[in-house]
Amino acid sequence: MDRTAWLLILAAVAFVAGIGLLFAGVDDDAPLAATTTTTQPVDSTTTTTEPMETTESTPAATAEARFIEGRCEFDKPPGYEVDCGWLVAPENRSDPENGETVQLHVAIFHSQVEGAPEDPIVYLEGGPGGDALEAVPFTFAQAFAPFLESRDFIMFDQRGTGFSSPSLECPETIELAYEQLDVDLALDEALAQELAALKECHTRIIEEAELSLYNSEASAADLADLRVVLGYEEWNLFGISYGTRLALTTMRDHPEGIRSVILDSTYPPQVNLPLEVGINADRAFTVFFEACANDPECSGAFPDLESRFFALVDALDADPITVTLLDVFTLEEHDALVEGDALLGLLFQSLYSSELIPILPGLIDDVENGDYQSLELLLSNFFANIEFISTGQTFAVQCREELPFTDPAELETAGDFDPYIKRLVESGGSTGPFALEVCELWDVGTAGAIENEPVASDIPTLVLAGEFDPITPPSWGSLAAETLTNVSFFEFPGLGHGTSVSDECALSIALEFLDDPSAKPNGSCISAMSGPDFITGDEPAAEIRLVPVTVESFGATIETLVPDDWNELSPGIYLRGASGLDQTALLFQAVSGNQANLLLATLTAQLGADAGDVASRDYDSGAATWEIHTLEVEGVATDIAIAETNGYTVLVLLASDAVDRDAYQTSILLPILDALEVR
Repeated sequence: MDRTAWLLILAAVAFVAGIGLLFAGVDDDAPLAATTTTTQPVDSTTTTTEPMETTESTPAATAEARFIEGRCEFDKPPGYEVDCGWLVAPENRSDPENGETVQLHVAIFHSQVEGAPEDPIVYLEGGPGGDALEAVPFTFAQAFAPFLESRDFIMFDQRGTGFSSPSLECPETIELAYEQLDVDLALDEALAQELAALKECHTRIIEEAELSLYNSEASAADLADLRVVLGYEEWNLFGISYGTRLALTTMRDHPEGIRSVILDSTYPPQVNLPLEVGINADRAFTVFFEACANDPECSGAFPDLESRFFALVDALDADPITVTLLDVFTLEEHDALVEGDALLGLLFQSLYSSELIPILPGLIDDVENGDYQSLELLLSNFFANIEFISTGQTFAVQCREELPFTDPAELETAGDFDPYIKRLVESGGSTGPFALEVCELWDVGTAGAIENEPVASDIPTLVLAGEFDPITPPSWGSLAAETLTNVSFFEFPGLGHGTSVSDECALSIALEFLDDPSAKPNGSCISAMSGPDFITGDEPAAEIRLVPVTVESFGATIETLVPDDWNELSPGIYLRGASGLDQTALLFQAVSGNQANLLLATLTAQLGADAGDVASRDYDSGAATWEIHTLEVEGVATDIAIAETNGYTVLVLLASDAVDRDAYQTSILLPILDALEVR
């Protein structure tokens, strides 16, 4: 989601959630609460001022592991039935008597399909160090909810990450990242400052955790215990990126109870990420530029894109630009200096996203011509991601399982084949030469040789790979499949990282596999995929067709219309999604009480709009009289319609490009208001 959509949705829903709590008696299921206070299980080693009530719900998997029911620490996305709790397990399984434990936050999303199988899917987050649950309010509906059509879906924060305790997050590095945004630093100086911040983090977290115990082997044991304490005879593992490494480790160490495995964007243990990251990036850059060059529309609109891109990198090195980034969590704006390395990193990160790949030629062209709006949106999105990684856990895993198997001399020369790619490698925080310095500090020892060897298994496995993936190329998926005797492998043209959560064909293959892991899924849909549908700016406007929808909102039922082909982010929130940076969004909510004036004043203040900048008019839909307020938010045309009807305050918000506003008011906003009923 782009930064403005985040801003509009967060501001509107946070306000509605707030007045819902005051006037509608909303409980902890309210979506997108403005703040979250984390509390741990009552027997946690972490002290909290207000421990939550918990109940032990199942017998232990072993004498040491157990599950404790508790509230969800994340904001539950509306429209789903979810139960939460904590896996409490020994920090050190070789010495469980010392009493130190880890508490892993767990969420079980229940399928509403009648007769759904009893074997759930358990999702393994990437990273290593990725926080799985904190982003659930923003990602679940689009990325993971489709799997509920198959069976229950379990998500959890691995040891050291997210809401789990002890936490190995490093806020020191996040603070430094903000400080460095607008400062022109040589790479050596920037990395020296980062190392100093990591030293501060390390000094703090070693007081709470034995870092050598936070690795794939330990997480696989946690996962095995979780299945038993939750009472499942068998379940299905689903990993993306590093999550595939954890899945393979679990298949090797704890194969019992695993019905099937999906490996999406595979990171097998036998590869050498530090040595191959440059090779993988170079391959992805080549695939991207050749795809545009071989596409008549893309090459016609953006000729010589590759040479222009690298010339732009050189130009930004010589004369950096300053853009504005938005912190979508605090709504604060920050100046950011963009030079050549930033543009290289931007392209590398963007190739992860199947949704962003089609807009990249146009983005490069925009920056070349001095238009930085899309650049700002994309950089703001990427910068927000630093909030969802526990850096201490990243290094605890990589410094034990990956870097020790890398010859430092080879690492120093890993990027010699291309000067631009070499810059990417050298600036890599957890893969480049800098990581060796961090690993000396982390001092987590070296894993056994088995953590650098292929995993052999006969568990039914589906391996998915994206052609454009810059970090886990299709060849890695093929490599993992070589030692899996019951495996199906599919590569998807035009896709990046995480194919199953970004493409209907990949999703359909995954769901078919889950229905019957013993049979190879039908991959015929791949034949219709020809690569990215690059956006050149000459595309005709899509026809708008409105369809009925019913949404439950804080005890109210809203019946209205929505555009048929827009994507539902969560109940009452829809995104057009015409491109990876499409800013067009629709939101409607209702809460009990007459709060129209308060809503408008608070919402416009949250959006940073002055009262004098808001144009207002009345509109009579027959069922209600609406106040329609028009303003600009971060350059996005925003219309806020508010009415009080049947004892509820109803909000409809439409954000779009300025060029679409007039047409969308007529074809979308007013028909929605005419059709809207609340009860």
